[in-house]
Amino acid sequence: MIYKVTRKAILIGCPGAGKDLLRGVEYDLKNMRSLLRSDKCGRWNDDEIITLPNPTRHELFLHIQSTYADYVFIYFSGHGWTSNTGKRMLALKDCSISDLELLNRSPRQLVVADACRKYITPGIGGFSDFGDRFENFSGTYESREIFNHYIANSPHGKIIVHATQNNEFSYDSDNGGCFTQALINIATRLKTEQNYAPVPIANILRHVPSYLQKENNFQIPAITYKTGNLKVPFAFGFKKVIRRVPRAIPQRRLTTSNSISLGHGVAFLGLTALLLIAANSK
Repeated sequence: MIYKVTRKAILIGCPGAGKDLLRGVEYDLKNMRSLLRSDKCGRWNDDEIITLPNPTRHELFLHIQSTYADYVFIYFSGHGWTSNTGKRMLALKDCSISDLELLNRSPRQLVVADACRKYITPGIGGFSDFGDRFENFSGTYESREIFNHYIANSPHGKIIVHATQNNEFSYDSDNGGCFTQALINIATRLKTEQNYAPVPIANILRHVPSYLQKENNFQIPAITYKTGNLKVPFAFGFKKVIRRVPRAIPQRRLTTSNSISLGHGVAFLGLTALLLIAANSK
């Protein structure tokens, strides 16, 4: 069954400048886009993903308020801080805003913020790959259709996730935010009893602290806002390694006559090889 749903992702990078420049923000945006485009995260199309490098408040709000979809994912990488009243603030190019201002009228929304960043070295090293392209022979992506199924059947709800607790640092490295790297590495390495097993963001967050502690990083992520009952998974888990299915040839199928010709060709090559071996053995 094909589900007619809409989805949008907005990736925001605010690295700062000068001595406060966060070197990893650029990599965070690229890596998060790669994750969204992969089978592990529902195979988003390019035109469903908007990247905003260092936007002003006006530029950001134009995109946030004009974006409406059945499911909206927003990712922020950059500086941030906690106000005296406990609000989580995100630093844009020209001012700071509350994380709640990233919410819009879309019925299902997940916001992930890797903010309050402080540079450390060395960073967490290396990413796993983002998986093979598991395509079926109809030319559509199974991962995409399954993800659309969860969007269509999820109750309304909104969740905001932060990379660390109030008034704590979320660390940055040359390879990107440590939390973002942990999130992506865990999401791409999930092993489950069945393929395309839905994994909510809360389940992935449980593994982040122990992953970071291996690098002597003790930050703990937090779900700081939740309303409704969002059931759209953050990623899919897979059994071991799935064999890559060959990409279907667009608008073309092998006919019976083509198959016969191919068989004759293989037989001919085999016979030629035998004759060459016999000749060389004399």
